[in-house]
Amino acid sequence: MPCDTRLSGTEREELSRQPATGASGRAMARQRGRAPSPLSRELRRTGRRRLGSRRAPYRALPAQRLATRVGRRRRRPRTLVVNPRLRAYVVAGLAQRWSPVRCQAPRDRQC
Repeated sequence: MPCDTRLSGTEREELSRQPATGASGRAMARQRGRAPSPLSRELRRTGRRRLGSRRAPYRALPAQRLATRVGRRRRRPRTLVVNPRLRAYVVAGLAQRWSPVRCQAPRDRQC
């Protein structure tokens, strides 16, 4: 079973053909040797809504474009990079062989 939770473009294309056969999400996951959760998440996240509450069919190309766009999104900078005072505290604490839990305590107090 692949450990990667992201689907490839080929898998998305295969996934777009499956619902027409009437296969369930679990059956589709079993065929690919994957856990059912990434497939159901993909269908839920990228399924387009029609007017009303019914969903339009899953399409692989728009789903791949969305995944590419989301993958390129800027990530939030890490706390220890942004806060030099906290970083110095944590480094000093680790040098004294403190546990990571003890080094984390001032983070809760907004060092």
